[in-house]
Formats: sequence, structure tokens, C-alpha cells
Amino acid sequence: MSNVQLKVKRELFSFSSKQDWINKAQTRFLNCEVKQGNYICIDSLGYAMRIGKQFMEAEERNSYPVTVYELD
Repeated sequence: MSNVQLKVKRELFSFSSKQDWINKAQTRFLNCEVKQGNYICIDSLGYAMRIGKQFMEAEERNSYPVTVYELD
């Protein structure tokens, strides 16, 4: 596995669990005022996440919190 460094503008918010993501994702993404594609979700093990299946896998890996960053 290779490592990649990303430059981000700022941390937007995080999800503490899969249930937190299920309950709050839509609201948090709508309220963050950052256009889709201009943010990235990273779990505590460094995996980038884009789709629901990956958020569910984070639960299996025990890799929450997942933090959402605005890309620079």
C-alpha cells in the first residue's frame, strides 16, 4: 500500500459512528456550504471514503471517526 499526502483547506465536520453518518450525513453536507467534489472523507486509518458501502466498511474496521475536509 502506498501513502498519499493531501493538502486540505480546513476540517468541516466528522462522524463518530456509522449511525451518526446515517442520521446526520445529508444535513451536514448540505449545511457545510462546500460543493460536492470539493471535500474528502478520511477515516481514522487513513482510508478515503466516497460511497455508503465504504462508511459501512469503516464500522467493520473500527475506523471511526471519519473526518470530512475541504480540499485546497
